[in-house]
Amino acid sequence: MGIVSYPTPQQPFDVWQVDLLGPLPTTYRGNLYIFTASCMFSKYLFALAIPNKDAITVSEALFTLFTSFGVCHTILSDHGTEFIATVTKEVCRLMGIAQQFTPSFTHHCLGACERTHRTIEERLTPFVEGNKRNWDVQLSSIVFAINQSVNTSTGFSPYEVIFGSRPKFPLLPVNVKADMNTFPTDTKDYLQSFLGRLENIRSQVLVNSQHSKDNMTKRVNSSVHSMDLQKGDYVYLMSQPTGVAQKLQNKYTGPFIVQSVLSDHRVLLVDDSGKHQGEAVHINRLKMAYVRQPSPQPYLLGKVVSRKDIGCTHRNIASQTEPHIDNSQNTAVTLDASGGNQQSTNHKSRPIRKRRKPLRYRDSDHVSSLQSASDSGTFYKVKRILGQRTMNGKTEYLVHFSGEPAQNAIWTAIGDLNPKMQSFVKNNPPPVLQ
Repeated sequence: MGIVSYPTPQQPFDVWQVDLLGPLPTTYRGNLYIFTASCMFSKYLFALAIPNKDAITVSEALFTLFTSFGVCHTILSDHGTEFIATVTKEVCRLMGIAQQFTPSFTHHCLGACERTHRTIEERLTPFVEGNKRNWDVQLSSIVFAINQSVNTSTGFSPYEVIFGSRPKFPLLPVNVKADMNTFPTDTKDYLQSFLGRLENIRSQVLVNSQHSKDNMTKRVNSSVHSMDLQKGDYVYLMSQPTGVAQKLQNKYTGPFIVQSVLSDHRVLLVDDSGKHQGEAVHINRLKMAYVRQPSPQPYLLGKVVSRKDIGCTHRNIASQTEPHIDNSQNTAVTLDASGGNQQSTNHKSRPIRKRRKPLRYRDSDHVSSLQSASDSGTFYKVKRILGQRTMNGKTEYLVHFSGEPAQNAIWTAIGDLNPKMQSFVKNNPPPVLQ
């Protein structure tokens, strides 16, 4: 799924994109950041130098914006702490302003402000080359130059969209031979003419803006692979590695599970335990994860038989063993017609090989006397003692046997351990488990 454009407002100062530029070199007046706001209809820029980016300072900048151009309907910002703070939300609530936030690490969602930041940096550089502590003095000139320049997406300058005419400036050409008789003498006539011209400009702005957005989305989406996410899909989330070895760190974390699809571009993620991964995530930070199921099918891998599968108890291990067949006798047992057993000779030769356990399983020092209920010749080597408890006045030990996972450890009475292990647990008692 590619990108989509934000709907164009129907009038100026209805929706603002707000952001912060900085930190910049501290000026003589103590300013370190630039608060920027861009009108999403006219592209008119408002910029204010501020000393810091705490919530109170940003709220004061927002109040200055609203008292200069009126209360807007919506402000669009990122998830910066200065914008999601309680004081900022309270200011917007008191003025009846809706706050909208872009997903994390999606700078293109604030494209108007981000592109303006680049222009401000480019135009401030030659002015502050010799003295980098007076950039706030030049800021108003830079903002005026941006507002009176023709915007490529609207086809008009932001100043002209707002005021209906180009700004008067000493460097701009002035028609000194204008006929004064053509000027409207009545205020009503002038107002009607002005409103008609302003309506034509703004209607053309809507057409040009939509055409520019369509071209932009078509150009970007032509090289984007679609990703149709559904609830329950596994995905990897792109992270932002930090530190000295950030180039050697994994760029993706996860996998995570898609809990819900909020829109074509925003989803909610949870981990395997069901814990939410913060706010909604943009799909540009995701890639599909193909996770194998934890339990393979029987035809792929045979079932592993553990002590739990053969009936472990607290006091014994009931193993299922087959009757011993002497390979030296090539015989087979069959049933005759009368139902009795009849021994017949198997003429097919069978190899005779004596299997011996590895040396570590033949160590008698750590072999428990705990035997199978059906075979008196089976012994198990004790790997470690995990803990102890008291049941019905008797002490039992949680024994982890070699060759078994720790979760298959069983509770065993001390009498079922060999003398050496009994002496070991008495001299080194394991922790008491409740």
